[in-house]
Amino acid sequence: MKDLVFTIDVEEWYHAENLRPYLDTETLKNKHTTIDYTYKVLDFLDECDSKGTFFFLGCIAKVYPELVREVVNRGHEIASHGLNHDLLWGMNEKQTNLDIEISTKIIEDVSGIKIIGYRSPCFSQNEFIADALEQNGFKYSSMSIESTFHDRYEANKFNITNKIQDFPMPVTEIGKFRIVSTGGGWFRFFSVGIQNWLLNHCNKDPLIFYCHPWDFGKNFWGDSKVPLIKKLRHTVGTKTALNKLRHFKFGPKPLKSFLD
Repeated sequence: MKDLVFTIDVEEWYHAENLRPYLDTETLKNKHTTIDYTYKVLDFLDECDSKGTFFFLGCIAKVYPELVREVVNRGHEIASHGLNHDLLWGMNEKQTNLDIEISTKIIEDVSGIKIIGYRSPCFSQNEFIADALEQNGFKYSSMSIESTFHDRYEANKFNITNKIQDFPMPVTEIGKFRIVSTGGGWFRFFSVGIQNWLLNHCNKDPLIFYCHPWDFGKNFWGDSKVPLIKKLRHTVGTKTALNKLRHFKFGPKPLKSFLD
């Protein structure tokens, strides 16, 4: 099996779309943070001598500039995850352009680096994002994820342009079904054996792993109206996730290294 490319979407636990409609995110901002778990991820990557791509939300980069600089200092790639984790599906052209322009400026000002990679919140898409990325100097995206067993990702394939190369998530086709091979909730829920089998039968190149800081520790805080199934979906496997990473082989290169 080919090495996995490590990527992480640097966001808070309450940015997840499964929870967000039920939460008062403004109140939660000062209650419980999961961003510090990113340092555990950095230490893990140091241990296995791997380099990854860190897709930062602009709002996170603004509040945690020292974390952005730590990622850079440890030799990893900085990329964009948008501004506030607002889904592209609900944005018009002006809103899309502003989201990309503002978040790009924040992340580049904090990191001191020109960023060229983008992953949309929840792999959302719209007809304006490709032009917005091109106009802001991006070279690639990583926002395709086609999954038969997911409420938002049934036919989620980014329309590639001549100037923007897309790196899709690894999906294994079994008959009529498309199953995400690893990453996110699938990584926490599926056994290592199942994920390795799926990855061995996946024809994507490179093979991309994705996660979030909140995948690696206690993330859910306080009382809320979040349905139990959504809460479980968000918290299952978080206690063992960091150790689980050690059963995968991550490569030495960040995502930008695979550009044509």
